[in-house]
Amino acid sequence: MRPAILVVDDEKIVRLFLEKTLGKKYDLIVKENGSEVLEWLQQGKKPDLIISDLHMPYLDGYDLLKSIKANQDLSSIPVLMLSGMDSSEEKEKCLNLGADDYLTKPLNIVELIQRVENLIPS
Repeated sequence: MRPAILVVDDEKIVRLFLEKTLGKKYDLIVKENGSEVLEWLQQGKKPDLIISDLHMPYLDGYDLLKSIKANQDLSSIPVLMLSGMDSSEEKEKCLNLGADDYLTKPLNIVELIQRVENLIPS
């Protein structure tokens, strides 16, 4: 069984890029915002990795990350945060909230794949 990655980003082009880049090796579940992710997770589903954008409507990446890391059943899921902003403050905030890694858009394919492979438990 292939590892599952839950991808959440409100930009369709980013979702398509991640599906094309990671879909050959992983099963991808794709959502458009943090609210959809929480609904999916509350059904008892548990991916091997969550890749989340920071800036989304309804429930942003910060609040999604807080919710995941505050839930004992979900807190062990690695979370890779994505953002179009390359600021130290934003990275630090994500890492302090429990993010396992942080990447800046536009994404470098080689770096993305390496970081995903580092985060998915073998």
